[in-house]
Amino acid sequence: MEHARTRFKDAFTMTSYMLLVVIALPILAVAAFTARFVVLGILLLALPAGIVAYAVSPKVRAWFGDVEGDELRFSGLRLASDVALHPGHAWARRDDGGVTVGADDLVQSVLGPIEEVALPPKGREVRRGEPLFTLRRGGRSITLRSPVSGTVESTNDALAGSPGLVNGAPFDAGWVVRLEAPAGRSEMRSLLRGGRAKTWFRGEVDRLFEALQPASAVPALPDGGLIVHELHRHIDDAAWSRIHKALF
Repeated sequence: MEHARTRFKDAFTMTSYMLLVVIALPILAVAAFTARFVVLGILLLALPAGIVAYAVSPKVRAWFGDVEGDELRFSGLRLASDVALHPGHAWARRDDGGVTVGADDLVQSVLGPIEEVALPPKGREVRRGEPLFTLRRGGRSITLRSPVSGTVESTNDALAGSPGLVNGAPFDAGWVVRLEAPAGRSEMRSLLRGGRAKTWFRGEVDRLFEALQPASAVPALPDGGLIVHELHRHIDDAAWSRIHKALF
């Protein structure tokens, strides 16, 4: 009797499990089918939101460009993640009030300690690609061109007494000119930023060291990397001519 009861209990348990499986399979299938449309709907809603965010937010564009953190380094040269680059090595940072412009880190590294910054007068109108300001040290100078069109709203007065700010903080306290740029938003789209800026800047660093040949003239780290600190000391007149012609 006990044996029959056990067999009945086992059969009942097995039957219950089978019924649960039979009932659950259609429910899971319907849930999976429904979830597919829910996920698709979320993606369709997220896509336009992402496009809008990419269009209006430099930080989002920088993130999609695979720029990590606030600053990158290539062979010791710095590149801020929140700026757009002009091929002449000026950078631009736009906000609601206008466009701030400065010189990238490659400029100050080859020129050395800046002794003078020749600033444009306030109110001057400048078109994209026109000379905007000049950095000087000794008999060498580099003129940076305006990345966007606009009117000079203000200049960094601190550079008159401390031009070395361009060396120490080129993307921050070493900014140079601020432009009122009504067309700045559209012109900024033609500049290099995010992944494109990274690739281009890395290529410019490579071109810099190529122009410094022979390579033995450039100090090296134990791991083979190049030292950019005091790099200007290793640039003779012939190398300076090659660098200036190739990069500026």
